[in-house]
Amino acid sequence: MGNLLMKRLLAIAVQVVCTFAIAKGQKPDGVWEGEIQDPKRPLVLNLDFESLIGSLSGNTAVKATRPVRTSDGAITFDVIVGNQTLKFSGKQNGQRMTGEVDTGSRRIPFWLELLPAPRKPANRTEAWQQDIDVVSSRFLRYDRSFTGLQRAAARIRLANIRKRIDQLSDQALIVELARAVAISGNAHTRLYLMRNRTEVRRVPLRLWWFGNELRIVRAANEYSYLSGCRVTRIGRLSALDALAKVRGIKAGNESWQRYMSAYFLTSPDILFGAGAISDPDRLPLSVRCDAQERKVDVNPLPLRRSNAPVEAWWDLAPAYKDPNIEFKSALSVDQAPLYLQHPDRNYWVEYLSPSAIIYVQYNRSEEMSSEPMTDFIRRITSILDEHRVKGFIVDVRFNTGGDLGVGRPLVEKLAPRLQNTPVVVITGRATFSAGISHTAQWKQFANASIVGEPVGDNIDLWGEGGNIVLPNSKLTVHYANGFHRYSQKDYPAFKPYFAELSVATLQPGVLLEPTWNQYLAGEDPVLQAAINLIGKKK
Repeated sequence: MGNLLMKRLLAIAVQVVCTFAIAKGQKPDGVWEGEIQDPKRPLVLNLDFESLIGSLSGNTAVKATRPVRTSDGAITFDVIVGNQTLKFSGKQNGQRMTGEVDTGSRRIPFWLELLPAPRKPANRTEAWQQDIDVVSSRFLRYDRSFTGLQRAAARIRLANIRKRIDQLSDQALIVELARAVAISGNAHTRLYLMRNRTEVRRVPLRLWWFGNELRIVRAANEYSYLSGCRVTRIGRLSALDALAKVRGIKAGNESWQRYMSAYFLTSPDILFGAGAISDPDRLPLSVRCDAQERKVDVNPLPLRRSNAPVEAWWDLAPAYKDPNIEFKSALSVDQAPLYLQHPDRNYWVEYLSPSAIIYVQYNRSEEMSSEPMTDFIRRITSILDEHRVKGFIVDVRFNTGGDLGVGRPLVEKLAPRLQNTPVVVITGRATFSAGISHTAQWKQFANASIVGEPVGDNIDLWGEGGNIVLPNSKLTVHYANGFHRYSQKDYPAFKPYFAELSVATLQPGVLLEPTWNQYLAGEDPVLQAAINLIGKKK
């Protein structure tokens, strides 16, 4: 009884000391996280007050000065982001701090909360529990794309996954976690698995949908005999049924599902986790090659986790060289059509003399050091000055995004020059994020027509945001928090918009994609349709 009484007295004493310390103005320590509440796009600040280092939106490293408590009880500290210093001043109330940050040009409210101290998991179950709890508590706090009902549904699904950890493989847990994150239906809201990062194994085959045909467009040397074959079955499922199995692992419209499936259908880990195959260590395929049916088991390559982006459309271009594997392409380099000749360039231009049309392909919204955007625009302007121009084509069918500000001057400078010139934008399943922004810009400011496949997301969408790395699996989840309104619909609850345009639709007026035979012959029916459309307008 004496020992028990002593323990109780010690506990009370510790509580009194902690309360007194807070009351007397104890400065923050530990890791704090919260938002700089910019109304267009909040920035999530994660800051360790012991090491004085942290991150902004999970991407940009920052440094901090040691916090100082002023005579009026406020806590002040600076956060250095590159060459910019953000000056914070706030009040601490227990484990929460609120105040304002001075950016040098304006003051913005902020809040921070103390994160629980990390605890080493005792086993696999506890490790996954911790990761799921981070998604439920931190990710869902910052992502703005969820409706109230969707957020509640995500929390219920996460709780159910948490209960079933011991019954699920790691692959199934990853797929289930990705599906929970995708409940908002917003394609920027995601668990990174493939494309932006590589977190699961793939087989050394690359696939692409041509209509309802799933074709092997390139294969590693040991499987080179499969290059060009049609995949008819994956395990016991037809190719279309396999597509249905992986649908919804990433959110997004039907175009984006087709694009992402080019990754997922080459990953035995994903297919096993989704219940499409029974063994994650082999991918059983039925293929049709030159009218002959055959079955083959393809082994996955060892996992090489990477933050390097990998675009599935690169595999359509025979000139693209994978840095890790030597592939044989179904299409020969000398047969590659114009749109597949420069996968290494973010943007390039060619004057098509027979039709007197300027063709610009804009593959990535990122400035090239070899030709800054200002120089690129100057070169296009020279073509306009020196040639008779009957039309202008902008091909963004492979533009999956980047910095939408890079391509904005392209529209602003050229659209006034093209007022009396027909403009056509080519879109595709990989037109995403900034690629969608550019499509809407050309449509609004140059009255562009659209040809090709539907873009890879909705016309109005949530973008921007940041990343949270899960503590044990080290998987990264991305939240979205800046609203892009490109339609003519009003969203009062989402104002102020991060980006705003006004177009009726981005649906192609001519809906078209290459067939397998056209691809193999080096033909581009989409470009030809754009040229024909310009001819009709003239």
